[in-house]
Amino acid sequence: MLLAVAGSASSAGSSDTINSAAVNESQREPRRVVLLYDERTDLPGLAMLDASLTRNLTSDPVREVEVYRETLDLSRFSAPQYLSEVAAYLKDKYSVKRIDAVVAVIGPSLDFLLNEGKSVFPGVPVVFCGIDRREFERRVLPAHITGVLLKREFSPTLRLALDLHPGTKQVVLVAGTSEFDARLVAQARQEFREFEGRVAFRYLTSSALPEVLAEVSHLPPHTLVLYTTMFRDAAGNTFIPHDVAERLSAGANAPVYGFLDQFIGRGIVGGRVYSTETHGQQAAELVRQILDGRNPADLPIVEGTNSNLLFDWRQMQRWGVAEARLPVGSAIRFRESSIWHRYRSVIIVTGVVVVLQMLLIVALLLETNVRRRAQVALRDNEAALKARTDQVRDLAGQLITAQEAERARIARELHDDIGQRIAAFAISITSIKRQPVVQSTEALRDELASLQTRTIDLSESVRHLSHDLHPATLQHAGIVAVLRSHCEEFAKQNGSEVVFNADLEPDAIEPPIALCLFRVTQEALQNIARHAAAHHVQVSLTRSETNVELSIADDGSGFDPERAHLGGGGLGLQSIRERVRMAHGRLVINSAPGRGTTVWVSVAATDPEGRALSKVVWRRAQERTE
Repeated sequence: MLLAVAGSASSAGSSDTINSAAVNESQREPRRVVLLYDERTDLPGLAMLDASLTRNLTSDPVREVEVYRETLDLSRFSAPQYLSEVAAYLKDKYSVKRIDAVVAVIGPSLDFLLNEGKSVFPGVPVVFCGIDRREFERRVLPAHITGVLLKREFSPTLRLALDLHPGTKQVVLVAGTSEFDARLVAQARQEFREFEGRVAFRYLTSSALPEVLAEVSHLPPHTLVLYTTMFRDAAGNTFIPHDVAERLSAGANAPVYGFLDQFIGRGIVGGRVYSTETHGQQAAELVRQILDGRNPADLPIVEGTNSNLLFDWRQMQRWGVAEARLPVGSAIRFRESSIWHRYRSVIIVTGVVVVLQMLLIVALLLETNVRRRAQVALRDNEAALKARTDQVRDLAGQLITAQEAERARIARELHDDIGQRIAAFAISITSIKRQPVVQSTEALRDELASLQTRTIDLSESVRHLSHDLHPATLQHAGIVAVLRSHCEEFAKQNGSEVVFNADLEPDAIEPPIALCLFRVTQEALQNIARHAAAHHVQVSLTRSETNVELSIADDGSGFDPERAHLGGGGLGLQSIRERVRMAHGRLVINSAPGRGTTVWVSVAATDPEGRALSKVVWRRAQERTE
């Protein structure tokens, strides 16, 4: 009717809008599929097929599909009027709902739809499944019915079982007496004809189940058991074939093989079994095509190959079937994993934790051991360092003493020998210059004058060298005169303004202290010349009641005394520190980058009673200190 409205020449634009909305609404409406079973779906085989059909239908990503489930329960209700009453019930039940497709599961369900479908589901497409070709051949299907044929095969499983048990002499087939059971036995007999010359066959199909179980429990060696189905035994008792498979496999003294994947896990070893999951998937695919708008008449009946090589690992272990003998592509279920496979994660985590704990314990033990060794080594190093420090100090003192002795010796040689000879040489040259020489030229006179000048300069340099190495005037003129002279010479040589102040007598300080103060001043001024780039220098020498204090301050670039102390400083600073230490004095250096430097030294100048420290007193004081 929607097509007629859409195609009408008299339809207005508003009608097109209403029609479009109706089409969209119909697309959003869920599709409804009825699954019709001949038996109740709690039976194991139908439960597996129902799960496959439902899962594949409701997983459609394009549309929403609602699945309705109906069961005929024919094994428990078989009165003639029963099916008519069921048909009336279903007709009334679904009269208010639009059904898009019906799936007929197993032959009796298809027969019901062939007889009652026109009234129950008029015009609704039907897809059948669970029917093999032998059942299908006797039926005539209308155009709105298509489906998937179930391909049952028995010879592939027998061939596989004989290959796995090459010494087999007898094959026992166990089946029931229902119409369905008999149909499967007839097909199996036909397929087994090719093996009759290879093994003997025995068919346990006309006995009650207890008799069958007793028989299979005493089978001769080299026997195999094949099981099809048993819905009813010879005594008329009805069974669920899956339960019979369990009882048969548990009581038989020979391996049992089957033809349905539903029996895997119920005691059979395995076989080339048809897949219920694949069969349901194929049927659901046909239903989806119909829901997409395909005409069932255009969808041919499918007979797919859906058998799988499937085995139960537990039964393989029971009957000694080696996994290496299985065909390529075989699937094994219920493999009992080893403790490692079952608890691999727990074992790994536990192992890691244990290893980490062991490593932590080892690390703690190592750390404790290292710490103990370090403490012992630290104590040893402290003792060794103290001894070495004392040794270094002694060596430094000896070095300074030896240096002073050497400087004194060199000074004497330069002053008493070299200086005197150079002076005499200058006098001789002067005398020659003054003598009248008739044949002398002006050039000779100039040369002699130049030689005289150089000789005088050499003499002056030697004098300065002698003074630097060891100021001889220190003992005669005193520390004040020597420091003043040294400051004046420093100012001339470096171009810096040097101011020297002193407030003590020239001979107020004994030679050892005087020498210490002179060397400190000498080293400090040398450091100023090398590093400070100072313009003004202040040198002060003062005396308190007991001490002599020396101060050398400049306005140069300065430095960081802490870093210099940590780094050891240069030889000049080391020399100053060591000299002050040997004089039992105190040294303070104040400086900062860009703020100049002040070196302050204080040494004792009197004994405890206030008397000047003469040489004898100095020695006695030293002896008392030591």
